Amino acid sequence: MGTSRKLVLIFLAILLFFLSHPNFIFNNGLSFLAYFALIPVFICIRVSSIKSLIPLGFLYGCLSYGLLCSWFCSFNPYAIYLGTAVNGLFMLLLFLALKAFSFLCARFSFLAMALVWCLYEYLKTLGFLGFPYGILAYTQWKNTLLIQSASWGGIWPLSLLLALSSATVSCLLQREKSVKEIKLLLISFGTFFTFLLLSGAFLLKKYNSEEKKSFPIICVQNNTDSNKYGLEVYKRDAKTLMDLTDQALDDFTAKIVVWPETAFVPPLLYNYIERNDTDRYAMVLNLLDFMQKRDCAFVIGNQIKEKEGGSYKDYNGVLVFDRLLENIEMPAPLVYKKIHLVPFAETFPYKKLFPGIYKALLMGDSNLWDAGSEFSVFNIRGLSFSCPVCFEDTFGDLCRRFVLEGSDAFINLSNDSWSQSNACQMQHLSMAVFRSVENRVPSARSTGSGVTCLIDILGRIKNHSEPFAENYVCGNIETLAEKKLSFYTLYGDYFVIIELFLLIFMSLLEALKHFTFFRSLLCILTRGKNITKIEECLT
Repeated sequence: MGTSRKLVLIFLAILLFFLSHPNFIFNNGLSFLAYFALIPVFICIRVSSIKSLIPLGFLYGCLSYGLLCSWFCSFNPYAIYLGTAVNGLFMLLLFLALKAFSFLCARFSFLAMALVWCLYEYLKTLGFLGFPYGILAYTQWKNTLLIQSASWGGIWPLSLLLALSSATVSCLLQREKSVKEIKLLLISFGTFFTFLLLSGAFLLKKYNSEEKKSFPIICVQNNTDSNKYGLEVYKRDAKTLMDLTDQALDDFTAKIVVWPETAFVPPLLYNYIERNDTDRYAMVLNLLDFMQKRDCAFVIGNQIKEKEGGSYKDYNGVLVFDRLLENIEMPAPLVYKKIHLVPFAETFPYKKLFPGIYKALLMGDSNLWDAGSEFSVFNIRGLSFSCPVCFEDTFGDLCRRFVLEGSDAFINLSNDSWSQSNACQMQHLSMAVFRSVENRVPSARSTGSGVTCLIDILGRIKNHSEPFAENYVCGNIETLAEKKLSFYTLYGDYFVIIELFLLIFMSLLEALKHFTFFRSLLCILTRGKNITKIEECLT
């Protein structure tokens, strides 16, 4: 296959990947395209040399990521350059791994490539550069039936199904492939797809019939502009939050009111204790008085500035106030400090190794925080909940830790307004949906500009606000009356280990085949058999 045809395949793969996820053309994404998104990639891997795969992989990684996350430009133009380059490098390595395993598992090359792709998706969620955006499973966020598999396997069974779909079609298009591999792929995909459908139907029926407890909540969306700073802006935002809260409380009686990530800007506890800025101290007193006079608890995103030793540490945090706990008048809120920080935007742990990058981040738009370590669970007015902040709710393993600690619900505080993009907000929402299904706990999301909403334990969005508008969402989140930990909550990403062992098993089978061949050939040669016998051995 010529270079021009390979480029056509790569550009087609980029387009399918981009359109299948929520994007700036189709807000919800065209989820059915995910079943075919990897066909051009798998075919290209099969027909290309290792040398030609290097530029093709880098090109695919850069453009697929650049299109999907084009909203990074609103944060910092350098972020999109760095992000696309890093993703291009990762994808280059993935293409080489796909080629290697298509050779190592020659009899089942397409099945091996599907497994390698899924293992890569898991690896891209780990470590400092962990970034779950773009994983195949998230394209299916509105398919309530199929996403029920998340409660026993996380997002990984669904990603495998989509990769198997592409592998099966790719195999059919490659006519030289053996009937054995075609049959194996057809049986694997058909059986797995049927199993996910049946298990999804069973789980939907099961959890629909479970007894539940209802809890009234209000989530405020203040539509703030993250690029504007200064005391007057902070005062205006605080007034907007209070006005929206009073409007919501007039419409609906709630036990908890939630404000978005860093909604109240001056560090509340720091300014109350230090009192070295009279205007900010007055803002804090006004807020405390406001909360003291309302019969509900408040969950507020705020910077936590604490003195440790001779210096201060800054955390992206959550403060929980409730006058029933008598922790408002002399502020002593319950606290959560964000654990998983956004790479480059909120943290850069390699300042000694790359001092130039660290200095550039400090001088730019990055607000570098310290990381918390405690998986806090709050017990307020009859509800046990945890507060993953911003993109923490895109990590399945992190969120399940909150549930293991005793949480019955997620209250997520986010602010994606900086992106100025509906696509960014919908991509974030598409991942948040899976956290509720995985752990069978509801979610309430309060965001700066969208998507503020309530999500039930089946992953259905019950109420939601329009993006980029001052608004609020009122409603009841429903927790299971009798708490039952899901299989995923208990055992996490075990499904990835199964995929890894299956890939290793296939590789060993292929290696054993070649070992048997060489042993037979050696036996024939040493016994002086004629060439006909050798040819029989080869066949």
